[in-house]
Amino acid sequence: MQTFTPDEYARQDYMAASTLFGPREGSVIARTLECLRDAVVSGTTCAVLAREGEQHVDRRAFWPGVPVSHSIKDARFGPSFLGQPLPAIDDELTNIIRDADTRPARNLPSFEWTECVSAIRDDYAATSLRSVAILERTGNAWIPRTLPQSAVADDDLGFNFITVMRGAPAADGVTARERRWGAIWLAPILENAVTAGEYKFRVDFRRQDGRSMGFVESPSFHVDLSPATRPVTPRADACGVTRG
Repeated sequence: MQTFTPDEYARQDYMAASTLFGPREGSVIARTLECLRDAVVSGTTCAVLAREGEQHVDRRAFWPGVPVSHSIKDARFGPSFLGQPLPAIDDELTNIIRDADTRPARNLPSFEWTECVSAIRDDYAATSLRSVAILERTGNAWIPRTLPQSAVADDDLGFNFITVMRGAPAADGVTARERRWGAIWLAPILENAVTAGEYKFRVDFRRQDGRSMGFVESPSFHVDLSPATRPVTPRADACGVTRG
């Protein structure tokens, strides 16, 4: 029997793309076999396989379509239109972010941060007054990275970034002001000379008059697209940079 890890499933290459049971199939099978082995040795039963009411199946009714009261035409466009955040920032982007071999690129550098707004009406202004860029280590200094053979800054005004709001904000309470954002840096699959350097994400926030409101930076990193285990996306809290 061959199984795979969640990281192999994310690559969607051959065997890992041939299952209907999702990214944790391998770990579930391995845990089940361990449980059965221990049950045989101890003369007991495998608790994780025990089910109550094995002859009973709960009734469920599924109706196609969207309820009229929750149709798209009645939905309010904006952050509240989003659902719960997906487990990883690049989930559901496998058909968009692909490497030179046309496989999903799932180890690209990414960074997430939380920022706050005073009211929903400030969301679009907040987005226009934020910028995401890459810093590159040169000697003992960190300087803004520029595109190859160019003086143009490598920031989210160009084509090297995908920036997304990770999920809908809370409906009420203090956390209703919070917006969780994330950015993926695409340069490692769009350029050939990126892997040699040491880099950081930097997110800058400005006022309407252009003055700085502060910034957050990610930990430094080296580009590595090959690890078997995907790196954890670092996060920062930028809610001290309040909008509105």
